[in-house]
Amino acid sequence: MKYITREQIRQLASSETVFYRGMRYYAAHAVSRMTWNGSSGQYRALVKGGSQYVVTIEEEDGEIHYTCNCPAYVKYSGACKHVIAALLFISDYQKRKTQEETE
Repeated sequence: MKYITREQIRQLASSETVFYRGMRYYAAHAVSRMTWNGSSGQYRALVKGGSQYVVTIEEEDGEIHYTCNCPAYVKYSGACKHVIAALLFISDYQKRKTQEETE
């Protein structure tokens, strides 16, 4: 997956409020079991909210596609707070990996 910035993540969020809720979820370490499947080009994570939600994220033709099994994902357009938290996890991982490679 190409490098993703916080600004890009913010633009994917269904609202500014959802973006900040996703940031709080990420800061609270709600994202767990993040895995990468190289053959499908897909990330998968569990995000703990009111329940445990499954988030999948992949990039296709330069666009980020995502799913979540929470009720908000179906109800609203744009990324839910669980997807935002998972994207922030990926973004920070990409930053750390890039720093390690340059050192």
